[in-house]
Amino acid sequence: MLLATVNDQLRTPRDPDSPAIESPEESTISPASALPRLEAAEEEKNVPFTKTQQLLVILVMGSLVLMLGLHWARLQGWGLESVEIDRPAENLFDYQLEINSASWVEWIQLPGIGKPTAEKIIADREQNGPFQSVDDLIRVNGIGEIKLDQIRPWLRIELDSDGKPAQSNKRIEAAASED
Repeated sequence: MLLATVNDQLRTPRDPDSPAIESPEESTISPASALPRLEAAEEEKNVPFTKTQQLLVILVMGSLVLMLGLHWARLQGWGLESVEIDRPAENLFDYQLEINSASWVEWIQLPGIGKPTAEKIIADREQNGPFQSVDDLIRVNGIGEIKLDQIRPWLRIELDSDGKPAQSNKRIEAAASED
């Protein structure tokens, strides 16, 4: 490669006033002095992008890094102001359930009471009579002390004038229909 370049330079026409070079020995360009120029030329040929393209790639990559940094900062909450919201205490239920007249649909609205337990409460009430107090719910299989304490704020029992539990509407209707 080096020799071909030197030969090409020897064959190129020179200034008409300068003497023609007849042989490579007479040339002022030695192979050793042409080597740095050849290496620089080969390096320029091996670069896949021009300087303009390289600057464009650097600009685009820098922009991407900047945008990713800003996105990360926003995700971390940088530059955001905290907002306090005053909310009243949450009430799960604003009603109380009358235990001797509630249907299974009403029972399942309470936390920890599913359809099977609600049906057991109704069956026990129909089989053993009305509950005398809220604590009588313990006799139902599936309701223990812990579950009763969880649902106690939403339970009530209505007493009639004699101090006995009032019969449920269903029992009153059933008794009226028998007469």
